[in-house]
Parts: sequence; C-alpha cells; structure tokens
Amino acid sequence: DPVTYRLEGAPDGMSISNTGRIAYKGSTAEPGGDYTIRVIAEDSEKALVQWSFSIQLSPGSDVSK
Repeated sequence: DPVTYRLEGAPDGMSISNTGRIAYKGSTAEPGGDYTIRVIAEDSEKALVQWSFSIQLSPGSDVSK
C-alpha cells in the first residue's frame, strides 16, 4: 500500500516529503521556542504509525546565514 506522511506541531519551514524525509528551512522571523513534532505515516487503509520528537529553536533561526 502507498504510504503518506504528514507532520503535526512542526514549526513554519519544516516539511516532510512523500518518502518521509524531513527538511527545515529557518527564518529570521522564527519566534523560537520548544516544539514537539509528530510524524504520522498512513496507508490507504487508514492504518497509521506515529513518531514524536522534540526540538528547541532559537529566535531568528535562519539556517541560510
């Protein structure tokens, strides 16, 4: 079955691809703070699994600096 991925609780600029790869592009507008992010993988029959992790971002976390 095909699997779809989604993120919950992620900061702006964080995304997940259709293969499950997580990417983050920071921003000078990032307010900073603690985030608990859930990665959810779900198949076409609505069976799902989730994984959680926490990160802490500093204000203005622009990784392109």
